Amino acid sequence: MEIIQAILNELNLTKLGFIFGIISIIFIIINLRAIINQNKTAIRSERNERFKNAIDQLGNDNNAVVLGGIYTLHRVAKEDKSYRENVFNILCSFVRDVTITDEYKERYKEKPSEPIQTILNILCINKDDFNIYKTPTKKRNILTRTALYKFYERLRPPKNKFLLDFYSTYLVGANLANANLKGANLLGANLSKANLTGANLFRTTLTLANLKDANLTDTNLNGVNLTGAILFMLILVMLAYGMLILGRGLIYLIQTLQVLI
Repeated sequence: MEIIQAILNELNLTKLGFIFGIISIIFIIINLRAIINQNKTAIRSERNERFKNAIDQLGNDNNAVVLGGIYTLHRVAKEDKSYRENVFNILCSFVRDVTITDEYKERYKEKPSEPIQTILNILCINKDDFNIYKTPTKKRNILTRTALYKFYERLRPPKNKFLLDFYSTYLVGANLANANLKGANLLGANLSKANLTGANLFRTTLTLANLKDANLTDTNLNGVNLTGAILFMLILVMLAYGMLILGRGLIYLIQTLQVLI
């Protein structure tokens, strides 16, 4: 009996130890979760502070300070996808608001300022940078693989919350070589002397845009809206042809008058 009692006591102690072990593990997990949540809160707070400071930097008169703000916003967007849409819209708005002023147009007649060109590089030229500003693609299923659905996808307007909105911007002499401007809004933009070599302008809106002396070599213009676009080379050719016809008409008129006289 004493042996049996000793065994039972040993088992009870083992059970108690097991229970205490489980309780200890639970407390450790709870504490770890609390620490992780605290860290996440601290990181989020630090990002919010960097985000706010970077926005303030955009309003500085010093280009170096502005560049710091641009890069900080982009880093925050890289670190946390919840910031990406706001950062994208802020950078697009910055390009519009800055380049539309008379002071900027007078100062940067030949090429964009460094902050503006940097934003263009981030949002539409450097693939590693602009790829983070994309609407997640839908998972492929039986429907999306059909030829009819693919045809429908090609016809419908692109649904993307990260479409560049550069309407009425002053981008004279901008380097947009190999830029991804797919679906961008460039309504009324001044792109004279811009380098658009190899750029993707698929479904881009260029209504009333100024493309004087722009380099469009190997540019993808499929589906581009060029309504009212100022293509000066074409206009000059048409004017030259009109002058030639007018000149011939005047010569014919003079010859006819000479015969009659």
